[in-house]
Amino acid sequence: MKPRTVWMFSGQGAQYYQMGAPLYATEAVFRETVDDCSRRLEPLLGASLREILFQPRADRFARFERTLHSHAALFAVQYALAQTLRRRGHRPDFALGYSLGEFVALAVAGCLPLDAALRAVVEHAQALEAHAPPGAMLAVVDRFEAMRRFPAEFARVEIAADNYPGHFAVAGPLDAINALDRILRTAGIGTARLPVEFAFHSSLLAPARPAFFRFAQTLALRAPEIPLVSAERARVVPAPAAEDLWRVTAQRVRFRETLEIMEERGAYRYVDLGPSGTMANFVKYNLRRGSYSTFHTIMTPFGRDLQALSAFDAAVPE
Repeated sequence: MKPRTVWMFSGQGAQYYQMGAPLYATEAVFRETVDDCSRRLEPLLGASLREILFQPRADRFARFERTLHSHAALFAVQYALAQTLRRRGHRPDFALGYSLGEFVALAVAGCLPLDAALRAVVEHAQALEAHAPPGAMLAVVDRFEAMRRFPAEFARVEIAADNYPGHFAVAGPLDAINALDRILRTAGIGTARLPVEFAFHSSLLAPARPAFFRFAQTLALRAPEIPLVSAERARVVPAPAAEDLWRVTAQRVRFRETLEIMEERGAYRYVDLGPSGTMANFVKYNLRRGSYSTFHTIMTPFGRDLQALSAFDAAVPE
């Protein structure tokens, strides 16, 4: 049986300045879509997203100054890559969203028109900036058993994501994340701080829910034209609801479980449309020996987007 294609969209933590720059410079559809998103967003942001995203930075991996900007940038570059692939004749059988990436998946699957999706991204960020306390997130390169070794430190944080065996993320107050990071590093356990301002996928986001949910209830969500897979719910979502737009960034991500369920149903071609190749990496470590599934990365932090796009076209002819 021919593998079905899954387009995957990533969330907060995958961003960096100039993401997608090689595609923007060369691919007309990508450039036009980013520019279109920037024009639509400018009245909402009070600034040019294009200028924010592609500004020269001594450290392009520095954290974006505002979640409002990183939310918008992550949406725009992933949506632009989806439009680029479509113009090249590629089509997904599923759209899989991870955290904020579910907003992109909703737009790509036809559940929300572009203007509504962009407004949702902005309203979500503004609700967080106005109501949620500061927080932090930490990726832990170990199995959940590590929590038993440091119960006091893990008691102060929440499990934010289960990505694959040997990799999970936690979220919590800044001081708690700092303390946990120090003790894990001392114990020789690999960690990575995520470039975020808030403790996504934790109860610390709760104060922002009322403001965002009031907006989300005004959206006219349509049934997906492409089957929509939620990494938060670990299943296909036949009819997205307003509450889903809140849950996808507030509840735990169950990516490992999502992949297990999908792999039980056959082989897939997993295509990472995120800027960092994070999703493809997660897939790599979830695939069992003997799986016929493949994974593909296009945008990367290393400036090889064009080569990766050409390789993808060659591997997956139109």
